[in-house]
Amino acid sequence: MAFDFGNANEAQRSAISTTDGPLLIIAGPGTGKTYTLVKRIVYLITEKDVLPEEIMIATFTEKAAKELITRITNELYAVGVSVNLNEMYIGTFHSICLRILKDHLEYTRIKKNYRMLDNFDQQYMVFQKINRFRNLLYFDVIFDKKQGAWRQAGEIVKYVNNLAEELVDIDEMQGDADEHIVAVANIMKQYNTLMKDENLIDFSSIQTEAYKLLIEEPSILEEIQQKIKYVMVDEYQDTNYIQELLVFLIAGKNKNICVVGDDDQGLYRFRGATIRNILEFPGHFAEGECKQVKLVTNYRCITDAPIDKTKGAQYLGACITASLHKLNKSGQLADGNPHNSDNKEKWDTCNHFSKIFSGFSSGMWEVWLDLFTKWDVDENIEIPYYLVITVEDLTQTNNIYEAIIQESAGRFKPIETVRVPIRQ
Repeated sequence: MAFDFGNANEAQRSAISTTDGPLLIIAGPGTGKTYTLVKRIVYLITEKDVLPEEIMIATFTEKAAKELITRITNELYAVGVSVNLNEMYIGTFHSICLRILKDHLEYTRIKKNYRMLDNFDQQYMVFQKINRFRNLLYFDVIFDKKQGAWRQAGEIVKYVNNLAEELVDIDEMQGDADEHIVAVANIMKQYNTLMKDENLIDFSSIQTEAYKLLIEEPSILEEIQQKIKYVMVDEYQDTNYIQELLVFLIAGKNKNICVVGDDDQGLYRFRGATIRNILEFPGHFAEGECKQVKLVTNYRCITDAPIDKTKGAQYLGACITASLHKLNKSGQLADGNPHNSDNKEKWDTCNHFSKIFSGFSSGMWEVWLDLFTKWDVDENIEIPYYLVITVEDLTQTNNIYEAIIQESAGRFKPIETVRVPIRQ
Protein backbone atom coordinates (compact mmCIF):
# COMPACT_ATOMS: atom_id res chain seq x y z
CA MET A 1 0.00 0.00 0.00
CA ALA A 2 1.43 3.38 -1.06
CA PHE A 3 2.17 5.96 1.61
CA ASP A 4 -0.51 8.60 2.04
CA PHE A 5 1.16 12.01 1.70
CA GLY A 6 -2.19 13.71 2.27
CA ASN A 7 -2.26 17.28 0.98
CA ALA A 8 1.52 17.61 0.91
CA ASN A 9 2.88 19.64 -2.00
CA GLU A 10 5.85 18.56 -4.11
CA ALA A 11 8.48 20.17 -1.84
CA GLN A 12 6.90 18.67 1.28
CA ARG A 13 6.78 15.22 -0.32
CA SER A 14 10.47 15.49 -1.10
CA ALA A 15 11.26 16.41 2.53
CA ILE A 16 9.04 13.63 3.88
CA SER A 17 10.50 10.86 1.73
CA THR A 18 14.17 11.89 2.02
CA THR A 19 15.26 9.84 5.02
CA ASP A 20 18.87 8.84 4.46
CA GLY A 21 21.72 11.32 4.79
CA PRO A 22 21.70 14.99 5.78
CA LEU A 23 18.66 17.10 4.93
CA LEU A 24 18.16 20.86 5.35
CA ILE A 25 14.57 22.09 5.23
CA ILE A 26 14.14 25.86 4.92
CA ALA A 27 10.61 26.65 6.05
CA GLY A 28 9.16 30.07 6.78
CA PRO A 29 6.01 30.78 8.81
CA GLY A 30 2.84 29.17 7.46
CA THR A 31 4.58 26.81 5.05
CA GLY A 32 3.42 23.57 6.69
CA LYS A 33 6.61 22.82 8.61
CA THR A 34 4.94 20.90 11.44
CA TYR A 35 2.78 18.96 9.01
CA THR A 36 5.93 17.96 7.10
CA LEU A 37 7.73 16.88 10.28
CA VAL A 38 4.78 14.77 11.42
CA LYS A 39 4.42 13.08 8.03
CA ARG A 40 8.18 12.45 7.87
CA ILE A 41 8.16 10.68 11.23
CA VAL A 42 5.14 8.61 10.23
CA TYR A 43 6.93 7.76 6.97
CA LEU A 44 10.00 6.57 8.90
CA ILE A 45 7.89 4.35 11.16
CA THR A 46 5.51 2.90 8.56
CA GLU A 47 7.65 2.80 5.41
CA LYS A 48 11.17 2.36 6.79
CA ASP A 49 10.26 0.18 9.80
CA VAL A 50 12.08 2.56 12.15
CA LEU A 51 11.29 2.11 15.84
CA PRO A 52 10.21 5.19 17.85
CA GLU A 53 13.23 4.78 20.19
CA GLU A 54 15.50 5.08 17.14
CA ILE A 55 14.29 8.62 16.48
CA MET A 56 15.41 11.81 18.23
CA ILE A 57 13.44 15.02 17.69
CA ALA A 58 14.70 18.19 19.36
CA THR A 59 12.24 21.08 19.67
CA PHE A 60 12.58 24.43 21.43
CA THR A 61 9.59 24.08 23.73
CA GLU A 62 8.00 21.15 25.50
CA LYS A 63 4.65 22.39 24.17
CA ALA A 64 5.89 21.88 20.61
CA ALA A 65 7.09 18.38 21.53
CA LYS A 66 3.69 17.45 23.00
CA GLU A 67 1.94 18.75 19.90
CA LEU A 68 4.16 16.61 17.71
CA ILE A 69 3.49 13.50 19.79
CA THR A 70 -0.28 14.09 19.63
CA ARG A 71 -0.30 14.61 15.87
CA ILE A 72 2.01 11.65 15.21
CA THR A 73 -0.17 9.42 17.37
CA ASN A 74 -3.30 10.52 15.50
CA GLU A 75 -1.67 9.97 12.11
CA LEU A 76 -0.50 6.48 13.07
CA TYR A 77 -3.91 5.60 14.55
CA ALA A 78 -5.56 6.70 11.29
CA VAL A 79 -3.54 4.13 9.34
CA GLY A 80 -4.02 1.40 11.93
CA VAL A 81 -0.51 1.46 13.40
CA SER A 82 -0.11 1.09 17.14
CA VAL A 83 3.30 1.92 18.60
CA ASN A 84 4.60 3.20 21.93
CA LEU A 85 5.99 6.72 21.44
CA ASN A 86 7.13 7.03 25.06
CA GLU A 87 10.57 5.69 24.14
CA MET A 88 11.09 8.28 21.42
CA TYR A 89 13.75 10.88 22.22
CA ILE A 90 11.54 13.92 21.76
CA GLY A 91 11.63 17.22 23.63
CA THR A 92 13.88 20.20 24.13
CA PHE A 93 17.64 19.73 23.96
CA HIS A 94 17.76 20.17 27.71
CA SER A 95 15.12 17.51 28.42
CA ILE A 96 16.78 15.03 26.04
CA CYS A 97 20.18 15.67 27.62
CA LEU A 98 18.70 15.27 31.11
CA ARG A 99 17.25 11.91 30.06
CA ILE A 100 20.67 10.78 28.84
CA LEU A 101 22.25 11.90 32.12
CA LYS A 102 19.64 10.09 34.22
CA ASP A 103 20.15 6.88 32.23
CA HIS A 104 23.91 6.98 32.89
CA LEU A 105 24.12 8.86 36.18
CA GLU A 106 26.89 6.66 37.57
CA TYR A 107 29.25 7.90 34.85
CA THR A 108 28.79 11.58 35.68
CA ARG A 109 29.77 13.86 38.56
CA ILE A 110 26.09 13.86 39.59
CA LYS A 111 24.95 11.46 42.30
CA LYS A 112 21.50 10.19 43.15
CA ASN A 113 19.22 12.66 44.94
CA TYR A 114 20.85 15.58 43.13
CA ARG A 115 19.06 18.94 43.24
CA MET A 116 18.17 21.00 40.18
CA LEU A 117 18.62 24.75 40.59
CA ASP A 118 16.52 27.38 38.86
CA ASN A 119 17.83 30.90 38.33
CA PHE A 120 16.80 32.11 41.79
CA ASP A 121 18.28 29.03 43.47
CA GLN A 122 21.54 29.66 41.63
CA GLN A 123 21.76 33.24 42.81
CA TYR A 124 20.80 32.33 46.38
CA MET A 125 23.42 29.56 46.51
CA VAL A 126 26.14 31.96 45.32
CA PHE A 127 24.87 34.62 47.74
CA GLN A 128 25.28 32.20 50.65
CA LYS A 129 28.85 31.44 49.56
CA ILE A 130 29.75 34.95 48.42
CA ASN A 131 32.88 35.18 50.57
CA ARG A 132 34.41 32.25 48.70
CA PHE A 133 34.10 34.28 45.53
CA ARG A 134 35.21 37.57 47.07
CA ASN A 135 38.44 35.96 48.19
CA LEU A 136 39.34 34.88 44.66
CA LEU A 137 42.28 36.45 42.84
CA TYR A 138 41.31 39.48 40.73
CA PHE A 139 37.70 39.42 41.97
CA ASP A 140 37.84 43.19 42.56
CA VAL A 141 38.92 43.73 38.96
CA ILE A 142 35.41 43.01 37.65
CA PHE A 143 33.30 43.79 40.74
CA ASP A 144 32.76 47.05 42.57
CA LYS A 145 33.59 46.72 46.28
CA LYS A 146 30.55 48.85 47.13
CA GLN A 147 28.26 46.42 45.31
CA GLY A 148 26.00 44.39 47.60
CA ALA A 149 26.35 40.62 48.00
CA TRP A 150 23.00 39.83 46.35
CA ARG A 151 23.79 41.93 43.29
CA GLN A 152 27.27 40.42 43.01
CA ALA A 153 25.71 36.96 43.21
CA GLY A 154 23.41 37.86 40.31
CA GLU A 155 26.34 39.04 38.19
CA ILE A 156 28.28 35.86 38.96
CA VAL A 157 25.34 33.73 37.82
CA LYS A 158 25.19 35.69 34.55
CA TYR A 159 28.87 35.00 33.88
CA VAL A 160 28.41 31.31 34.66
CA ASN A 161 25.26 30.84 32.54
CA ASN A 162 26.70 32.70 29.55
CA LEU A 163 29.89 30.64 29.50
CA ALA A 164 28.62 27.23 30.63
CA GLU A 165 27.44 26.17 27.15
CA GLU A 166 30.39 27.70 25.29
CA LEU A 167 32.69 24.88 26.45
CA VAL A 168 35.42 27.31 27.43
CA ASP A 169 38.72 25.91 28.75
CA ILE A 170 38.92 27.27 32.31
CA ASP A 171 42.53 26.21 32.80
CA GLU A 172 43.52 28.02 29.62
CA MET A 173 41.61 31.12 30.74
CA GLN A 174 43.42 31.10 34.09
CA GLY A 175 46.72 31.35 32.24
CA ASP A 176 45.63 34.37 30.22
CA ALA A 177 47.51 37.67 30.55
CA ASP A 178 44.25 39.62 30.94
CA GLU A 179 43.26 39.92 34.61
CA HIS A 180 39.57 40.19 33.68
CA ILE A 181 39.66 36.82 31.92
CA VAL A 182 41.53 35.23 34.83
CA ALA A 183 38.94 36.63 37.25
CA VAL A 184 36.06 35.10 35.27
CA ALA A 185 37.92 31.78 35.05
CA ASN A 186 38.45 31.75 38.83
CA ILE A 187 34.74 32.42 39.36
CA MET A 188 33.78 29.60 36.99
CA LYS A 189 36.10 27.16 38.73
CA GLN A 190 34.80 28.07 42.19
CA TYR A 191 31.20 27.76 41.03
CA ASN A 192 31.82 24.34 39.48
CA THR A 193 33.50 23.17 42.70
CA LEU A 194 30.46 24.19 44.74
CA MET A 195 28.09 22.45 42.32
CA LYS A 196 30.08 19.23 42.52
CA ASP A 197 30.55 19.29 46.31
CA GLU A 198 26.86 19.89 46.96
CA ASN A 199 25.55 17.58 44.20
CA LEU A 200 23.78 20.34 42.30
CA ILE A 201 22.99 20.92 38.65
CA ASP A 202 21.55 24.00 36.95
CA PHE A 203 19.73 24.58 33.69
CA SER A 204 22.73 25.96 31.80
CA SER A 205 24.98 23.01 32.67
CA ILE A 206 22.62 20.17 31.63
CA GLN A 207 23.84 20.15 28.02
CA THR A 208 27.47 20.62 29.11
CA GLU A 209 27.31 17.59 31.42
CA ALA A 210 25.68 15.49 28.70
CA TYR A 211 28.34 16.51 26.19
CA LYS A 212 31.14 15.66 28.64
CA LEU A 213 29.53 12.27 29.32
CA LEU A 214 29.45 11.38 25.61
CA ILE A 215 33.00 12.60 25.00
CA GLU A 216 34.57 11.00 28.08
CA GLU A 217 32.69 7.69 27.86
CA PRO A 218 33.07 6.31 24.29
CA SER A 219 31.09 3.17 25.13
CA ILE A 220 28.04 5.23 26.10
CA LEU A 221 28.36 7.38 22.97
CA GLU A 222 28.53 4.24 20.83
CA GLU A 223 25.49 2.81 22.62
CA ILE A 224 23.46 5.96 21.94
CA GLN A 225 24.64 6.21 18.32
CA GLN A 226 23.58 2.62 17.70
CA LYS A 227 20.20 3.29 19.30
CA ILE A 228 19.36 6.67 17.74
CA LYS A 229 19.49 6.26 13.98
CA TYR A 230 17.61 9.40 12.92
CA VAL A 231 18.09 12.90 14.34
CA MET A 232 15.68 15.73 13.62
CA VAL A 233 15.96 19.31 14.91
CA ASP A 234 13.27 21.96 14.68
CA GLU A 235 14.05 25.72 14.70
CA TYR A 236 17.68 25.00 13.87
CA GLN A 237 18.40 28.69 13.35
CA ASP A 238 18.01 29.09 17.13
CA THR A 239 20.53 26.42 18.16
CA ASN A 240 23.78 27.35 19.87
CA TYR A 241 27.32 26.00 19.70
CA ILE A 242 26.98 23.05 22.09
CA GLN A 243 23.66 21.97 20.58
CA GLU A 244 25.25 21.78 17.15
CA LEU A 245 28.04 19.63 18.60
CA LEU A 246 25.50 17.33 20.27
CA VAL A 247 23.57 16.87 17.02
CA PHE A 248 26.62 15.73 15.05
CA LEU A 249 27.95 13.69 17.97
CA ILE A 250 24.74 11.69 18.42
CA ALA A 251 24.12 11.24 14.69
CA GLY A 252 27.61 9.78 14.25
CA LYS A 253 28.73 8.24 10.99
CA ASN A 254 25.27 7.55 9.55
CA LYS A 255 24.68 11.32 9.11
CA ASN A 256 20.90 10.91 9.14
CA ILE A 257 20.36 14.47 10.32
CA CYS A 258 17.32 16.49 9.31
CA VAL A 259 17.31 20.13 10.43
CA VAL A 260 14.39 22.48 9.91
CA GLY A 261 14.51 26.23 10.21
CA ASP A 262 14.19 29.65 8.68
CA ASP A 263 17.37 31.63 8.02
CA ASP A 264 15.18 34.73 8.24
CA GLN A 265 14.44 34.21 11.93
CA GLY A 266 16.97 34.11 14.74
CA LEU A 267 15.34 35.01 18.05
CA TYR A 268 17.54 33.35 20.68
CA ARG A 269 20.76 35.33 20.53
CA PHE A 270 20.56 35.87 24.29
CA ARG A 271 20.92 32.10 24.74
CA GLY A 272 24.05 32.05 22.66
CA ALA A 273 22.21 30.92 19.55
CA THR A 274 23.88 31.60 16.23
CA ILE A 275 22.24 31.69 12.83
CA ARG A 276 25.58 30.43 11.45
CA ASN A 277 24.49 26.90 12.40
CA ILE A 278 21.76 26.78 9.76
CA LEU A 279 23.70 28.78 7.16
CA GLU A 280 26.77 26.54 7.46
CA PHE A 281 24.97 23.20 7.92
CA PRO A 282 25.53 21.97 4.32
CA GLY A 283 29.23 22.78 4.67
CA HIS A 284 29.69 20.00 7.22
CA PHE A 285 29.29 17.44 4.45
CA ALA A 286 30.83 16.69 1.08
CA GLU A 287 29.65 18.88 -1.78
CA GLY A 288 26.21 17.79 -2.92
CA GLU A 289 25.76 15.33 -0.03
CA CYS A 290 23.30 17.49 1.91
CA LYS A 291 19.92 17.74 0.24
CA GLN A 292 18.15 21.09 0.61
CA VAL A 293 14.39 21.53 0.38
CA LYS A 294 12.65 24.91 0.56
CA LEU A 295 9.04 25.12 1.66
CA VAL A 296 7.76 28.35 0.14
CA THR A 297 4.00 27.89 -0.14
CA ASN A 298 2.22 29.95 2.53
CA TYR A 299 -0.95 28.20 3.74
CA ARG A 300 -1.92 30.71 6.42
CA CYS A 301 -3.26 33.40 4.10
CA ILE A 302 -5.71 32.56 1.33
CA THR A 303 -6.78 35.44 -0.91
CA ASP A 304 -9.05 35.89 -3.89
CA ALA A 305 -6.51 37.48 -6.22
CA PRO A 306 -3.18 36.15 -7.48
CA ILE A 307 -0.65 38.24 -5.59
CA ASP A 308 3.07 38.70 -5.30
CA LYS A 309 4.21 38.00 -1.76
CA THR A 310 7.80 38.87 -0.99
CA LYS A 311 9.07 39.06 2.54
CA GLY A 312 12.14 41.22 2.83
CA ALA A 313 14.16 41.15 6.04
CA GLN A 314 16.56 44.05 6.30
CA TYR A 315 19.12 43.52 9.05
CA LEU A 316 21.50 46.33 9.85
CA GLY A 317 24.90 44.75 9.34
CA ALA A 318 23.57 41.62 7.61
CA CYS A 319 20.77 41.23 5.08
CA ILE A 320 19.00 37.91 4.62
CA THR A 321 15.97 37.72 2.35
CA ALA A 322 13.55 34.87 1.73
CA SER A 323 10.72 34.65 -0.79
CA LEU A 324 7.27 33.42 0.19
CA HIS A 325 4.41 32.52 -2.12
CA LYS A 326 0.73 32.66 -1.27
CA LEU A 327 -2.13 30.61 -2.59
CA ASN A 328 -5.28 31.92 -4.18
CA LYS A 329 -8.53 30.19 -3.35
CA SER A 330 -8.20 27.82 -6.27
CA GLY A 331 -5.03 26.45 -4.65
CA GLN A 332 -2.68 27.81 -7.32
CA LEU A 333 0.64 29.46 -6.54
CA ALA A 334 0.61 33.23 -6.94
CA ASP A 335 4.12 34.04 -8.11
CA GLY A 336 5.60 37.39 -8.98
CA ASN A 337 8.73 39.48 -9.32
CA PRO A 338 9.27 41.99 -6.48
CA HIS A 339 11.41 44.07 -8.78
CA ASN A 340 8.84 44.54 -11.55
CA SER A 341 7.55 48.03 -12.32
CA ASP A 342 4.48 47.61 -10.09
CA ASN A 343 6.44 46.67 -6.95
CA LYS A 344 9.82 48.36 -7.39
CA GLU A 345 8.79 51.50 -5.47
CA LYS A 346 7.57 49.46 -2.50
CA TRP A 347 10.75 47.38 -2.38
CA ASP A 348 13.05 50.39 -2.70
CA THR A 349 11.17 52.32 -0.02
CA CYS A 350 11.48 49.50 2.48
CA ASN A 351 15.19 49.08 1.84
CA HIS A 352 15.60 52.85 2.18
CA PHE A 353 14.61 52.59 5.85
CA SER A 354 17.87 50.85 6.66
CA LYS A 355 19.70 54.05 5.75
CA ILE A 356 17.30 56.20 7.75
CA PHE A 357 17.91 54.23 10.92
CA SER A 358 21.66 53.83 10.62
CA GLY A 359 21.96 56.12 13.66
CA PHE A 360 20.27 53.49 15.80
CA SER A 361 22.55 50.65 14.70
CA SER A 362 24.21 49.97 18.07
CA GLY A 363 22.73 49.22 21.43
CA MET A 364 21.34 46.67 23.85
CA TRP A 365 17.90 45.96 22.34
CA GLU A 366 16.52 44.63 19.08
CA VAL A 367 13.14 46.01 18.06
CA TRP A 368 11.35 43.90 15.46
CA LEU A 369 8.91 45.86 13.31
CA ASP A 370 6.29 44.70 10.83
CA LEU A 371 5.74 47.21 8.03
CA PHE A 372 2.61 46.66 5.99
CA THR A 373 2.08 48.46 2.70
CA LYS A 374 -1.19 50.19 1.92
CA TRP A 375 -0.88 50.43 -1.85
CA ASP A 376 -3.23 47.60 -2.80
CA VAL A 377 -5.93 47.89 -0.15
CA ASP A 378 -8.69 48.04 -2.77
CA GLU A 379 -7.65 44.59 -3.96
CA ASN A 380 -7.28 43.33 -0.38
CA ILE A 381 -3.52 42.86 -0.82
CA GLU A 382 -0.86 43.54 1.78
CA ILE A 383 2.85 42.89 1.26
CA PRO A 384 4.74 42.60 4.58
CA TYR A 385 8.29 43.80 5.10
CA TYR A 386 10.22 43.10 8.28
CA LEU A 387 12.79 45.47 9.73
CA VAL A 388 15.09 44.71 12.68
CA ILE A 389 16.61 47.73 14.37
CA THR A 390 19.10 47.76 17.22
CA VAL A 391 18.68 50.53 19.78
CA GLU A 392 20.37 51.56 23.02
CA ASP A 393 17.23 52.96 24.62
CA LEU A 394 13.75 51.62 23.98
CA THR A 395 12.37 55.19 24.02
CA GLN A 396 14.08 55.60 20.63
CA THR A 397 11.34 53.45 19.12
CA ASN A 398 9.05 56.50 19.15
CA ASN A 399 11.54 58.32 16.91
CA ILE A 400 11.64 55.28 14.64
CA TYR A 401 7.84 55.17 14.33
CA GLU A 402 7.65 58.86 13.49
CA ALA A 403 10.42 58.54 10.90
CA ILE A 404 8.66 55.64 9.17
CA ILE A 405 5.32 57.44 8.99
CA GLN A 406 6.92 60.69 7.80
CA GLU A 407 9.25 59.09 5.25
CA SER A 408 6.54 56.88 3.72
CA ALA A 409 3.86 59.61 3.80
CA GLY A 410 1.66 57.37 5.91
CA ARG A 411 1.83 54.38 3.56
CA PHE A 412 3.55 52.20 6.20
CA LYS A 413 2.23 51.52 9.68
CA PRO A 414 4.89 50.17 12.08
CA ILE A 415 3.89 47.50 14.58
CA GLU A 416 6.31 46.60 17.36
CA THR A 417 6.43 42.81 17.63
CA VAL A 418 9.39 41.80 19.79
CA ARG A 419 11.88 43.48 22.09
CA VAL A 420 14.91 41.24 22.48
CA PRO A 421 17.84 42.02 24.83
CA ILE A 422 21.06 41.39 22.91
CA ARG A 423 23.56 39.10 24.65
CA GLN A 424 26.89 40.89 25.00
